Parts: sequence; C-alpha cells; structure tokens
Amino acid sequence: MTRGGVLPARASRRPPAELRRTHRKGDTALAQRAYEAMVILDPNLGEDDLKGASQRISDQITARGGQVEKVDTWGRRRMFYPIKHTQDGHYVVYTFRSEPPAVRELEAVWRINDEVLRHLVTRKED
Repeated sequence: MTRGGVLPARASRRPPAELRRTHRKGDTALAQRAYEAMVILDPNLGEDDLKGASQRISDQITARGGQVEKVDTWGRRRMFYPIKHTQDGHYVVYTFRSEPPAVRELEAVWRINDEVLRHLVTRKED
C-alpha cells in the first residue's frame, strides 16, 4: 500500500491519441505508418515462381490493411554468409504503409514461408 491507501496509476497500454483514429463509433485503430521491408527470396525459384512469390508478399501486405507504395526488385545477389545452405538470394524491397500489429503478423508469416530466406522490416520516417 502507498500513502493514503491509494495505489499509483498504471501506465496505459493504449497508444497516444495522435496515433489513434476512429473508423466508427467505439471502434479505434492505429494510424498507418511508413515501413520498408527487404525480403531475400530463395535463389532456386524460377522467373515465374519469383514473380508469384513477390506478388503473394504484396497481397499479404494489402490483405492486412496495408498499402504497397513501391516494389523494387534488386535481382539475384551474393550474400555475405550462407543462409539455409545457399550463397545467393533474390532481393526485393517493399515500401508500404501499414498499422504496427499488421507488420508483426507479416513477419510471423514470412518467418514460416519457405520461399523467404530472410526479411527485415524497418520503420521509415514520415
């Protein structure tokens, strides 16, 4: 107990008001932020499979309420160290806007996707 029998107020887990927006009465969602994701895809994918994998990743972003702004394909490059017994990978950079919980979901999906060797999502300055 504290002085006077009053417990200190706990920090709220809700985001600050400027990061919340209301869709409808009582329903709040986080504001979308800008992100950049670099994804290294399996080098054994054929040209059609590579386009399909890249499109599936874009679809996963939009399915979670995100908006893909730019997809930059760097092509096949040599990695500094082997990942999953491969030296090369197809590098694709996605620039998109999304809510933070959706980004965590995307990372979880990419972690178990066999086509994705590595990924890194960074938040861009608005």
